[in-house]
Amino acid sequence: MRRAVGASLLHIAAVSGVFGAMPVAMAQDDGARIALGRRTAETACAQCHQIDAKGKPGNAGAPSFEAIANIRSMTELSVKVFLQSPHASMPMLHLSTAELDGLGAYIMSLRRR
Repeated sequence: MRRAVGASLLHIAAVSGVFGAMPVAMAQDDGARIALGRRTAETACAQCHQIDAKGKPGNAGAPSFEAIANIRSMTELSVKVFLQSPHASMPMLHLSTAELDGLGAYIMSLRRR
């Protein structure tokens, strides 16, 4: 009886997509966040920063996004905190939560593995 119940639960989980669906959904969410971050970078950041390896070089004082991503201690959270804090050399950006999340995800996607 227990074997039949276990097999039934396994079948239900497989049919409903419990196994394997979560990583795909999470990857799709990450892809969407990165894409939003890229669009945000193009409109709000590219005037001063080099936002990708193929883009135009940024202003002399503005680090590239790749350089930011490769700071050893940099995390997605630290990018978002930085963007919400005033800095003399950078304009205060008024970004939505989704744009902040996306920009953090995009910048960290540029980290060399």
